[in-house]
Amino acid sequence: MPASAAKVVQMSSGEQTWGATGVAVTKLHGITDATLRILDNVETVPSVGWYGPSPIALQVSQSGEFSMDMVATYEEMPRFLNGMFGSIGASTDGQAGGTSAPFRYYYEAPVSSPSTSFTYTFEYGAGGSTHVYRAPGSVIKHLNIKGEAGGLWNMTVDGFSQMIVASTSGFSTGASAALRDDRTVNPIRMADTVLYLDISTGTIGGTTKAATLISFELDVESNRHPKLFAGQVYPGDWGDAAYTGSLKTTLEFNANAKALVNQLLSTAGTVANTTAQTVKKLIRIGNLQSTGTSTGAAARAINLDFSGVLVDGAELFGDRDGNMTVDLTFNGYYSTGLSLSVLSTAMTANGNWLCATIQNGSSSTT
Repeated sequence: MPASAAKVVQMSSGEQTWGATGVAVTKLHGITDATLRILDNVETVPSVGWYGPSPIALQVSQSGEFSMDMVATYEEMPRFLNGMFGSIGASTDGQAGGTSAPFRYYYEAPVSSPSTSFTYTFEYGAGGSTHVYRAPGSVIKHLNIKGEAGGLWNMTVDGFSQMIVASTSGFSTGASAALRDDRTVNPIRMADTVLYLDISTGTIGGTTKAATLISFELDVESNRHPKLFAGQVYPGDWGDAAYTGSLKTTLEFNANAKALVNQLLSTAGTVANTTAQTVKKLIRIGNLQSTGTSTGAAARAINLDFSGVLVDGAELFGDRDGNMTVDLTFNGYYSTGLSLSVLSTAMTANGNWLCATIQNGSSSTT
């Protein structure tokens, strides 16, 4: 990404109509890299008797792709979770009328039906000039959230767009109110992050594992895809598919990590007993901003709740500054032990493999 001070990355509020062009209303913060890609499919028709390239070429389709890397913040993350999962709603537990901070936003991966998710218009380019491009009909397809001890949470989102257009193509010149007002955002620190680990039939968030988590990486793929029909150059719609996801963790090899590894092995620990174990866990990556509070407008918190089955075994051992570590990867696994009912009594109990809650001081995610 070129010098960020000379650039603008903005997004519209969510639209439900595929390809509807919205005006960018939010300047995004914490962006470390952003890219729009024009996907142009051109067919060249061979010419009989020619020894050189054909003089006949036609564009048969065009669309767009986008990707953004950013420092994860309590304020910006809900905007992208809206696009990945659809907003379940805002709530202020214990606050009458739900009109005062802190506000909580709930998300869950789709299980029995597709999510009703937002699409967006992204703007990217040099603010205040004509070097701005828009990507209407942008659908978030993939989400990655990760963090490592001693640093901040980071997030990557990418997906596809119905098209990419120049700022002069049916728009006013330049960005939408280029360089919109800055907002206060709060980065999510690993210093405020806690690992919870429970059995898959238990209650998530019941058992803290201190001094164990070194890094994590949650990867979610929606497998959404654009649809192109006859009579169209640009995609006419987009479709849903089954979600997949994984959670990779690097753990200090202490008693907590050892217990996980041992659960993979035979129950009796003997050659005669060949019954290996399937390890299924409820995992919460929880975070409470240490400078905030549990109530009021200053409260900031996030929970990533994941039900997974341990895959790929375990390599013994890794090294981190002379200390032993172990890398463990969990694939998403449906569990009745994971539901929004454990996050708020106002939500309906229903099993899942991935849920999230974010608490901040904003009454809107757009």
